[in-house]
Amino acid sequence: MTLNAWFVALSFAALLLAASLHLLSAVDHFPKEERKPEFAGGKGGVLLHGSILLVLIAVMAGIWLVFTSTPWYAAVIAGGLGALVAPLILPNFSDRFVDGKGALVVFTLCAYLSLAAIRLFQ
Repeated sequence: MTLNAWFVALSFAALLLAASLHLLSAVDHFPKEERKPEFAGGKGGVLLHGSILLVLIAVMAGIWLVFTSTPWYAAVIAGGLGALVAPLILPNFSDRFVDGKGALVVFTLCAYLSLAAIRLFQ
């Protein structure tokens, strides 16, 4: 495995970490009856569903990029590591941040930064 493949695998781990953190913070807003008033409708609902869609697109693009440039076993190990570490990291953030709009925006941006790193090292 080349050095670039290692960087791609690490960036893929970061992508799945960001996506998992986003998922864990977004899952708190479902079902609709239990959402906070800021996410009940309008801009909050668009932010919630839009960020979920954007992260899903980033993960699908990342999977495609990684599996075309990295051995499958490295991608599986790195992706699994990123997804498994997320529940250990999320409690370190404040509840106000995780339950608010900030987490959705920050974790979506982190996912796209990781996707850009995958593309850069590919």
